[in-house]
Amino acid sequence: MFIKELEKKIGKLLYERENGYVLIIGDVRGEKVVFCFKEGYTGYYYVKVLLEKQAETLSCRTLEYLPYGLYAFSNEPLNLVEKSISKALLLLEMKPTVK
Repeated sequence: MFIKELEKKIGKLLYERENGYVLIIGDVRGEKVVFCFKEGYTGYYYVKVLLEKQAETLSCRTLEYLPYGLYAFSNEPLNLVEKSISKALLLLEMKPTVK
């Protein structure tokens, strides 16, 4: 549900399931953004959002521990889409100097 709703909002996505995560790459305002989606243990969902330029790898398990990016949390996947896009836009506004 998260992937379909995100695709409706930002367009075509590339995604891959890996060890309980879903790695998603999409374009937000012309920049590649990485979304690592996972369902938590208490019924909450979370996404780590970072710019592709900041990603040293495309493994969500590793990306969770990078100091770059922002997290979004929600108990509803549809709400999480809005929060994730908002985080991506915030990262684009910050214009990181790393990488």
